[in-house]
Amino acid sequence: MRLSSNSTQSSFIDTLHNQKLYEMRVIKTIPQFNDKYIKLSEQGIPIKKNFAKLIGCWNTEFGELNTIIQLWEFDSYREYKDIKEKLETDAKWQKTFVDKAPPMLIKEENMTMRKISDEPLSMIEDPGADSSNLPTAHYRLNIYALTNSLDRGVLKFKEIRAKYFKSFTDDKKDNGSVCVSHLGTFLPESDKMNQLFEFVRHNNMDDKTFYKKRSELQQLNSQLSDVAQLVSSQILLPLSFSPLK
Repeated sequence: MRLSSNSTQSSFIDTLHNQKLYEMRVIKTIPQFNDKYIKLSEQGIPIKKNFAKLIGCWNTEFGELNTIIQLWEFDSYREYKDIKEKLETDAKWQKTFVDKAPPMLIKEENMTMRKISDEPLSMIEDPGADSSNLPTAHYRLNIYALTNSLDRGVLKFKEIRAKYFKSFTDDKKDNGSVCVSHLGTFLPESDKMNQLFEFVRHNNMDDKTFYKKRSELQQLNSQLSDVAQLVSSQILLPLSFSPLK
């Protein structure tokens, strides 16, 4: 059920329909087939990337294990539907991936979403060619349930989290690097409309700066609890073919 909103605040939610469309796919594999499914994806996903833009693809390292999460970007719902129809009739995609995947899966679900945060997805810094000795970046998927009206809750959540992540960005001026980057926060269009899905990048999970800063930002965390409750938090590891590393 959609949470209530007033006419003044609803204008923000209405503007989201002018933004790009994102599809998040959550694939739960049979445990003994998780690695095999990832190998199959290495062959199949590049075919789909000829049609659609893949933002990231991750395997869950902590949380609901044996789960693959994909994030795709589309200019519009029309483009999403057009690409879906093309893939359904693409023989190479069907033969290479679709026909082989089902026996490896427990379930698969997807949802379309709009991004509520302002920063572009391209803000994540590329570590460059000399990244072989750097720690592997991890991603955190936080799922929040709004406890206030949809529009007021989204706007307040956006305001508080923008301040939260800005504090990490400001640290870059002193330390030369940022330990945490906000990839984006997304609002589902239909199912789970009272929830927000937030992707965060950790450059180094052993960096103590994150835990120190999180402690310093308890006031903001307290404000956040007035509009949203953290439902779950999973640690994700980017797969080899994921554009976001």
